[in-house]
Amino acid sequence: MKKLASQFSKVVVLSSVILISATCKQGNRTPSRYLIPEGYVGWVRIDFNVENENPLRVEEGHYLFEFPESGHVNTSTDIEYGWATDEFYYYSDTSRTRLESTGWGGGGMIWGAANGWSGYTYDERTATYQHFFVGTEDQFKKYASLQDGRIGAIRQGLAQ
Repeated sequence: MKKLASQFSKVVVLSSVILISATCKQGNRTPSRYLIPEGYVGWVRIDFNVENENPLRVEEGHYLFEFPESGHVNTSTDIEYGWATDEFYYYSDTSRTRLESTGWGGGGMIWGAANGWSGYTYDERTATYQHFFVGTEDQFKKYASLQDGRIGAIRQGLAQ
């Protein structure tokens, strides 16, 4: 249990450092609106600058990310860094329900947001991505490990 808590703390600290660093170095960016399938629990991922994919749509001044059941979106749009007020929603065919992003103990549903890239240097990167966890604070603490590289809904063990 101590090992899990230690790993969890490292993920939270690293995510915070990345987000703060990106915010300090950059100005404002276009805000994002994330639409997540109703009832989805798990990690979602966005891969940016993907050839032959559609650019992001814009809705009311927000980049629109509409996740399928897989929790994975590809776009030809480049990632933007900086500060913005993003919005998160569960969606169905007929409605959208706002999901809050809060601190610990605040009842939020969005956790562990981070972005990154792979390659030797940023200018020579081969992939740029963003990911975050959707679920309650308890679900995040229980299922947040990306150690196995899994992106997508967590379908087993949620009733436990």
